[in-house]
Amino acid sequence: MAWIHADIDGERLDDITLQAVRSMPSRVREVVQTLQEHGHGAWLVGGCVRDVFTNTKTSDFDVATTATPDEVSELFENQTVPTGIEFGTLTLKGDVLVEVTTLRTEGAYRDGRHPDAVQWGTSLLQDLERRDFTMNAMAIDVGLERIYDPFHGRFDVRRGILKGVGDPLQRCNEDVLRVLRAFRFLCPAKGILFQLDQQLSNAIRLTSAKIKDLSVERVWSELKKILDKDKSIAILSHMIDSGVYQHIFSESKPPSQKTLDCIEPMFHQLTTMQKFAVLCTSVEHAQVEAYLLHLKSSNNERKEALQFHSLLGCSPTSSIPSLRIMRHFHPNCMVTLLEIQLAFAREQLQIYGSTFILESNAERALTIATSLTPRRSSQDSVLTGHDIMTATGIQEGIKLGRLKEWIFKIQIEKDVDSKEQMMHELAQLDWKYLEINDFPRLAINCHPSTS
Repeated sequence: MAWIHADIDGERLDDITLQAVRSMPSRVREVVQTLQEHGHGAWLVGGCVRDVFTNTKTSDFDVATTATPDEVSELFENQTVPTGIEFGTLTLKGDVLVEVTTLRTEGAYRDGRHPDAVQWGTSLLQDLERRDFTMNAMAIDVGLERIYDPFHGRFDVRRGILKGVGDPLQRCNEDVLRVLRAFRFLCPAKGILFQLDQQLSNAIRLTSAKIKDLSVERVWSELKKILDKDKSIAILSHMIDSGVYQHIFSESKPPSQKTLDCIEPMFHQLTTMQKFAVLCTSVEHAQVEAYLLHLKSSNNERKEALQFHSLLGCSPTSSIPSLRIMRHFHPNCMVTLLEIQLAFAREQLQIYGSTFILESNAERALTIATSLTPRRSSQDSVLTGHDIMTATGIQEGIKLGRLKEWIFKIQIEKDVDSKEQMMHELAQLDWKYLEINDFPRLAINCHPSTS
């Protein structure tokens, strides 16, 4: 049975694009072919088409089809997962996940996020017309080896412009999430930075205040994706210029361009939550926690961000023992943290709105940290509580715990991995003559802050 053809004039795929399509996982082509062989129109759309023209390896496979959700379910039986059934979307399981969505027409977007009504359709053109950006409004017929690009998305990709489909103000008003998605798509692939089309830029400025109407979960999801982009600093600068950033974080000033320039060389070395913490460098700790709670971040996300944020203003004393302790607690980010502190110190930028780090302290700390020999000491204490009880006669209790912490501190500071040597160190301690509260604690020693 012949499948339904698109209601748009298409073009033959060039050899390079054809090769890229043919190199997609066989599961993707199999889904399209199955739909077409059963008399339905089926086209690759969305990310996998966009990624072909940005020369990016994709794992995001979307198919638009004239088949209804029931017909898709019948064809693929137990392979389907109803991930967005109310909007005609089913995800097909297999070697790769393929998202299949029925062509549809939509009513008004009175909530600024979702259409009031959805009806199944057969028009590929109407489906592409309702999409957000021209680079996302292209389709490929795998069987006919043709591309449909009614809004010239390929041309916009070639010139590095992010442009809205049709009237960008209407697109943004329909779905305010598109305001944030626009910034994410400014970097559609690693090493690529697009510019906003002027009309789209104007539309974003006019609708950015409506971000407050979005669910915080969606805002948080998009923000994390932006932070993980290769060109995230440049994107954040655009968000600040347009006022979008300020609508997300309305209780404090956005980071200055000077701050963004300072952190850019180190930004890619940080985790997503560490990046968030650095963006809030000038924000008081309690406000950062309030932001994270408002955005409904997970407990682990909050813990990581707040821990790194608290460290930003902690300039460790410039000694090998002190920096070994810092390495013990933060082995994967210590050097990057110290580089950020030095960059802030050189530019005389404040942390938490008042604290300054002395450049001389930051330089010494970084020099020593980068010259440390690889760690020998275990991440855990080589002496057990039983070892300490046997050697000292101390019984279980608070005093034993505090003495164990003290000897572990020495183990880290001296980078010792020998139980014999640590027993020797224990024998040298004058714990008998000190009050428990005077036992040294295992903590990072920081220079006093300056204001």
